[in-house]
Amino acid sequence: MKQHYLILAFILAKNFRCKTFHQYGETPRIKFIGFEEDTFAALALLEYLLRFMEQGAKKYAGLKNQEQSFRDGFCMGVLETFEAQSKEEPGYELMLETLAEVTEAYKKLDLKKEPAVKSRIPYSIDMSAFSYGETCGRQAMDRRSIPHGE
Repeated sequence: MKQHYLILAFILAKNFRCKTFHQYGETPRIKFIGFEEDTFAALALLEYLLRFMEQGAKKYAGLKNQEQSFRDGFCMGVLETFEAQSKEEPGYELMLETLAEVTEAYKKLDLKKEPAVKSRIPYSIDMSAFSYGETCGRQAMDRRSIPHGE
């Protein structure tokens, strides 16, 4: 499972009143726990953002440093869009507060504690790819829409 998938899941969980966790195995999975409408929205947006990110990363296929920088930028663009939305709408952060019921249910999962992940320090970040990824992340959020059944 790619690190950037987990980063996007964490960003979305925080902004959709959910908690997220992942399971490894034959088929690695990212899961959300929370109220149904929140988890559905977070999962639908995650699937959309992952497709958008992977499509943009194809431009750098085979160029690991640039591809990594693009994905870093993409995640940053998504995060910055949510942060801007919080600043623009007073009280928005209160709506995003993870409810006590969700936190309690999450604790009951008794997930194994994973070793602390040291932050990856890029040795030679490609600022052009990062900037392009950041722009693509913002664009993905500007165009986002979660379809309602037809």
